[in-house]
Amino acid sequence: MDADSITRWLGAIALILSIGNTVYVWFSKSGRELAHKLKDQRAETNGALTEVGDDIDALDSRVQRIEDALPHLPSKDDVADLRIAMAEMKGQMGTFDAEITSVARTVRRIEDYLRETKA
Repeated sequence: MDADSITRWLGAIALILSIGNTVYVWFSKSGRELAHKLKDQRAETNGALTEVGDDIDALDSRVQRIEDALPHLPSKDDVADLRIAMAEMKGQMGTFDAEITSVARTVRRIEDYLRETKA
């Protein structure tokens, strides 16, 4: 092996190493950009998941309050019974009104009689 062939072989090896280095840098650069994008996306997703978790917690507490209050509310049968009772009371009030009117007339007559006999 003479100096010429060694120089050619070293040139070929240098060329292959240069091409390999270029390919490595090209792929590693896009890999770093992708890794950076993935990191940003992961942070954004974690933030969104935290917000969703907070919303779920808020909805859970609202549902719990409703479920706690629900047994104390009247049922449709209770409301129907109340309507019937109120209608009965309204009828009774009408009867009382008629009776009070007749009592008021009687009291007026007694007052008039007392005024006339006293005068």
